[in-house]
Amino acid sequence: MVYSYADVDQKHYGTIYQATNWIYLGQSEPYSSGYIVNGKQMHRRSVSAKLKGKPCNLTNVQKYLDGNAKEFISEGKRKYVQVFDKTILKKYLKLAKPYPKNAREV
Repeated sequence: MVYSYADVDQKHYGTIYQATNWIYLGQSEPYSSGYIVNGKQMHRRSVSAKLKGKPCNLTNVQKYLDGNAKEFISEGKRKYVQVFDKTILKKYLKLAKPYPKNAREV
């Protein structure tokens, strides 16, 4: 099987996965994915590299990079799976949810 994700923050719906009949498993919970530093959204790994070995937390980001930095909370990811093993396909079909649709396309 192969898992893939569509980024809710980027307004991606997984249109290609839907068109190729991947199974939609729902959306993940919101999570902390990085920081807003100097007005730009930065991934946690990029911020960590700039901190050069210091712990990557909001206190250090504000102390060393930008006093006004804020944590960025991602809305989550849309989860898709393509199952190739017929012995477990039924299990995932039972977990399937209706495909999300872009309101502009409906």
